[in-house]
Amino acid sequence: MLNGTLSLWVPIAAAIAGILLFVAAPWLTPSNKASDKQPLQLIILRGVLIAFIALQVADLVIHQTLEPYYNRLLLKSSLSVLATVVAMIVFNLGARLFNAKFGKTRSIDGTQIAIASYHSRMASVVLLTLLAVMLIYVLIEIWGLESLLEKTGFIGVIAAFLVLTSAVWLPDVFYGVVLLGSSMAEEGDTISLPGDDRLFIVHRLTPFYALLLDVDNNHRVMMKNAELFQSGIENLSKRASVDGLRRALEFKLGYPETAADGHPGLELFTAVDGMVGAAFERAAADEKIHVNGNVPFEWSLVEAGDNALRFVVYFHLSALPETKLTSRVRAHLRRSRNAIVRLIFEEANIRGLDLATPSLLKIDAVSSAASQAGLDRTSKRPPQTVVT
Repeated sequence: MLNGTLSLWVPIAAAIAGILLFVAAPWLTPSNKASDKQPLQLIILRGVLIAFIALQVADLVIHQTLEPYYNRLLLKSSLSVLATVVAMIVFNLGARLFNAKFGKTRSIDGTQIAIASYHSRMASVVLLTLLAVMLIYVLIEIWGLESLLEKTGFIGVIAAFLVLTSAVWLPDVFYGVVLLGSSMAEEGDTISLPGDDRLFIVHRLTPFYALLLDVDNNHRVMMKNAELFQSGIENLSKRASVDGLRRALEFKLGYPETAADGHPGLELFTAVDGMVGAAFERAAADEKIHVNGNVPFEWSLVEAGDNALRFVVYFHLSALPETKLTSRVRAHLRRSRNAIVRLIFEEANIRGLDLATPSLLKIDAVSSAASQAGLDRTSKRPPQTVVT
């Protein structure tokens, strides 16, 4: 299609198209309302379009100067870049349209937004396949590949490139669709990765990677979809019941003295029951502690160890907010847990329960000193100081 006899209207029309795309670039790229800076996608798009327009001007100058010896290499290269950019823009606009039509709508921080779903992502994959086929056809026409051997050779190079690089991008696309289909990682969800106490908010889930917000350290983390899926996800926003997120606190108490009637521990268990009940009442009455006021705290004696009794207190937090603000998640999870620990400590002190690590051995200071003095007289050694 393109050869040395091209008229001037092709590069001029291409340059005009580049200028129009440059002006419309802010509407063709996702906006970043949380920042006054221009999004990176907008900067890259405008940079590519400026380079494209410069190549068109250079092609016109060279073509007018060296027309008999110039094969319009700059024009073919720049048109290939333009075709690729247009295909990417159409894909981004189509993905946004599919999210609005087939995606899910969530209220995140009081704003209704459309997020990707399994159906919208599958529609985007179909659109990407169609655009790839069309782009290959346009590139064949731009470079003037007329013979069957040239066309099949060009398609074979692209196919070989996709096959050789499939191990890099194909797993991320597949696992990204699986994550959306299972609803285990949606925008605004709070997740935790096994083996790590760090919390993350799903900020965005793209076809190739997931952008996470670190709740405790307040920074962004990027992770490939395959790595996120294979690490195993604990979605704290997806509740198993209406009771809320169930959490546990562990503490230890020393063994009580045996009562006169020979039944040890009865008063201890009564005191623990009162401590847990009072802590629940105070937590439910405090609006800053996000517990489910309809589900009382539970406690259980889980281990009678050699030196202490191990208790666990279970409590239910209210539903996590659908948010992208790390401060809200910290207040809901971290601050509420710390407040409950404080309430249990205060109620334990009121009832004379010592939550400190129990002593392994209790030594009577008087009898220990007398025994040590007797041994010293027997062995004719000078008395030694006993530390208790």
